[in-house]
Order: sequence, then structure tokens, then C-alpha cells
Amino acid sequence: KLHVYVVPGSLSGIYSPTNDQMLLKAFSTLVTQSLNTFTYESLAGQYNEVKKFFSPKMLVFADNHYLKVIRQVNIDGRSSLFVPDERSYTVRDVRDAEGRPSGDKIVEVIGQLNRILAGNVVEAVPLKIIMDLDKTTVSKSNPFGFILTSYQEQELSKEQMQDLGLGRGEWIKTQAQENAPEELR
Repeated sequence: KLHVYVVPGSLSGIYSPTNDQMLLKAFSTLVTQSLNTFTYESLAGQYNEVKKFFSPKMLVFADNHYLKVIRQVNIDGRSSLFVPDERSYTVRDVRDAEGRPSGDKIVEVIGQLNRILAGNVVEAVPLKIIMDLDKTTVSKSNPFGFILTSYQEQELSKEQMQDLGLGRGEWIKTQAQENAPEELR
């Protein structure tokens, strides 16, 4: 049995049952996994789902880029798996002109992007993802209450990983990588 409390004079609407930190984590995970963990069969659908949360400006740039990526992934038969390092997850507040938190956030996460061909990991790349998120109203169409306004991916070197104190700075080649044909390594 679920109890519903009514507050006299309150506005009707959809309210989030969780705090912003939980919603941020769930939203940023949705974005990073949708854009970086896929098969050539699933990427187009995943992109269509996640782009619902893009700002209009982000959507213009993203459509141009990801439609090309989707075409190329289908031609190559590529897949991808992004494994985030949970210790690297950071959130910073965006401040307004007077220095007050605006509600908008910058989220960063670092992980390993595994590029896969024919079921074999052919490349494992340390990757930093930076997302700018604007706070918006929680609704049926956006249960997170955030929209993505900017998204960047940056490949990191082993030295950068060591400087950040993540992992051992040694991204170990898998057996599949070692056995992959030379042109795929």
C-alpha cells in the first residue's frame, strides 16, 4: 500500500522521488552507455532514445556527427563497450554571474573504451567524457530533470591515467587483442 500525502496549496505535477545526485548519476550513465556501449545493430536505436535529452544546439551538432558514426559502425560491423572507473566520477556546479550555483552541472567520468570487431576486443582506450548538463523540469518525458548541452570525449595516455591516480596506468591487452590480426591492432 502506497501513501500519498497532499499538501494544501501545492501545484500538481510530476515530482522526482530522488535527489539530484542520484538523478545526475543515472542520467550521466544513460548518456555514456548509450553513446559508447553498443553493437552495430543497437547504436541507431540507442542514439534515438538518448537524443531526446539533448538541447536544441547539442542536437544539431550531435545528429551530424552520430549519423556518420552509425553509418560507419554498420559498414564495419563494429561494437563497443565503455567500462567507467566509478572512482573518477566527478560533478561540478556551474555558477551564475554572482557566483551562486545555477543548478547546471559539469559531469566528468573516465573509463576504458573497448572497441570490438568480430567479437574480439581490438583496442582498449582510456577515455575521459565531459558532459555539461542543464537543470530542467522533471516530467514524464524527462524523469531525470536534466538536458545534455555539451558532450566531449578525450582519449587519455597512460601517463595521464597515472597522473589522475586511476588504475595502474597500464591498460592490459586482452588475449583477444594479442590474437587479433595485425591490421586490427
